[in-house]
Amino acid sequence: AMAFEEVFDMVDAVVWMGYPGEQGGRAVADVLFGHANPSGRLPMTFPKSLAQLPPYEDYAIATAGRTYRYMTDEPFLPFGFGLSYTTFTYSELKLATQKIAAGDTLRATVTVTNTGSIAGDEVVQLYMTDDKASTATPRHALKATQKVSLAAGASAQVTFDVTPSMMELVTDDGSRVIEPGSFTATVGGCSPRPRGRALGAGATVTAQFTVA
Repeated sequence: AMAFEEVFDMVDAVVWMGYPGEQGGRAVADVLFGHANPSGRLPMTFPKSLAQLPPYEDYAIATAGRTYRYMTDEPFLPFGFGLSYTTFTYSELKLATQKIAAGDTLRATVTVTNTGSIAGDEVVQLYMTDDKASTATPRHALKATQKVSLAAGASAQVTFDVTPSMMELVTDDGSRVIEPGSFTATVGGCSPRPRGRALGAGATVTAQFTVA
């Protein structure tokens, strides 16, 4: 990740290539000239400046606010974000039940719609939050993704199985447990950040359930 806010304000979009390999030039040309509709997503958080980063010698992830999972400030570019030549919306996140026993799997279904004028691929992302944990847990944690291809104006239902491992937390002694209480499932096209919405990502949808 790098800070390039001044450059970003001068352009309509930025193509992040990473390490594209020997065919990278052709791939980028296809995107720039519209022969391919991009669907990549950022695997990291881009801060606004170095001031948003904790001290280099502080490796306490939770208390230092490291990574998208614990960061409280709004980043420059959020984890999981990426633009397309079309747009997508999310609606009707439905859970199979509102209450489950610890160790059970919960099915979640969401409707994704291509609201643009051309076909495109969307990376549907499922994030989980333990609402009342007894120890420090991520504000949002990516648990699963699915990529769907939709024609212009088309909709599809995407289903996730929320497994017991997605509800686990790690205690101070390193044990993995599922604590009873409220959980929130969030689905969208990037991590649940207002910044992502402001940059063009579809609004995320949420649903709560209880582990008994």
